Amino acid sequence: MNTSGKTSLWKRGTLLASLFTAASLLFAGAAAAEATVRIGFQKSSTLITLLRSQGTLERALDEQGVKVSWHEFPNGLPLLEALNVGNVDFSADVADTVPVFAQAAGARLVYVAQEAPSPTAQAILVHGPARQPCWPASTAASPREDGFIHLRLGDLWTQLQGATALAESAAQELQRCWDAPEPTALERGALATHIAEAKLLGARAALNITSQIFETMGARATSARYGFDRFWRNVRVHTLHDPLDHKQKDIGRWLLTGEHPLPSNYS
Repeated sequence: MNTSGKTSLWKRGTLLASLFTAASLLFAGAAAAEATVRIGFQKSSTLITLLRSQGTLERALDEQGVKVSWHEFPNGLPLLEALNVGNVDFSADVADTVPVFAQAAGARLVYVAQEAPSPTAQAILVHGPARQPCWPASTAASPREDGFIHLRLGDLWTQLQGATALAESAAQELQRCWDAPEPTALERGALATHIAEAKLLGARAALNITSQIFETMGARATSARYGFDRFWRNVRVHTLHDPLDHKQKDIGRWLLTGEHPLPSNYS
């Protein structure tokens, strides 16, 4: 690697040794002039964040007359694009598949170092008292062992399975009616009732699950930074397009009178 235009890819690796060696080679012919190595990184990279905050690389390269500039990217795709066009000299800690696709598209990248994933070798240390993993009155050692969470999730899962089974049954009935040469009015009415049942149960299960799930995750889960509330909001919007009360009324009328709802765009 040198200043002739070749770019290099630093990928998940032996941080200081690889970057120091590569930078020394890159700027070996520029001893008389101050040089800068531009490193692109993702904010999610724990190792790079530590290396940058501690200034280890800057101190190591300062003796070579080399400065370091850090450039943050939201994900690996724009990071490798910047590397390919020469806006950065190294990219640090990029997922395995991203450079493969970049090279397949003709990007001129050179691997400097690689490290196999080892999630068990990383941890986050927090200063201060340890937080309770469960509700203080719980006797469980962790949320996974909490009987009340088991109870809640068992109920939500059963609702989901029931709604899914009814929706699949309605879809099969729709396919049979669609494939029939000339479905009768009674068949079409029965299908509309079946779809109303699936719609009603599915919508209420979705509303309940997306609301009750917070009971299993705790108060922090309601923070806007996680965005879990968007699932309930999306369900609420879709259920209001086709009001559930009308579906329930159609089903009740059919039970008492045998009269199916009229097929429409909403059935």
